[in-house]
Amino acid sequence: MKNSFLYLLMFISIIFFSTLKVNAQTTVALEAVAEVIESLSANEGVTLNFGRFSPEATGGTIIISTEGARTKTGTLAFGVGDYNQAVFQITGQPTYNLKMTGPTGPAVLTKVGDTKTMAISDWTIAPNFGTTGVIIPASGTLQVKVGATLTVGTIEANPAGIYKGEYELSFFYE
Repeated sequence: MKNSFLYLLMFISIIFFSTLKVNAQTTVALEAVAEVIESLSANEGVTLNFGRFSPEATGGTIIISTEGARTKTGTLAFGVGDYNQAVFQITGQPTYNLKMTGPTGPAVLTKVGDTKTMAISDWTIAPNFGTTGVIIPASGTLQVKVGATLTVGTIEANPAGIYKGEYELSFFYE
């Protein structure tokens, strides 16, 4: 009887373990998503222009505001002609947050055909990007204005002529 009980127990164990299915692997289908957004582009409409002036005895500074107002310090004498803040358009994904860096230091204007220079500093940008950035309007276009201060030396340091230079602003999505 002991043997028959043992055989019965073995028979039940074989049946139980042969019907028990053990999976060593499983597969699941998951979803993936991607969103393509508008690339950023910038188009300069109006160049930063400090206008015509004469340094006179000691020179000074010319300040162009983001609204386009021009003021001076020192012995500068303004001439007749155009002056203005820089104005450009940023085009990108509507309602996305846009951040900006630069200019981080002075830019240099160099006299065409010479080595004489003047420095642009104290940059002002409108709208103010601050630390949080600016939301691109629903139109997808943001107008940005740039003002700055030009430091001018004496007439010997900055003789008559055209002075040109470049500066950089970088825009990126947050």
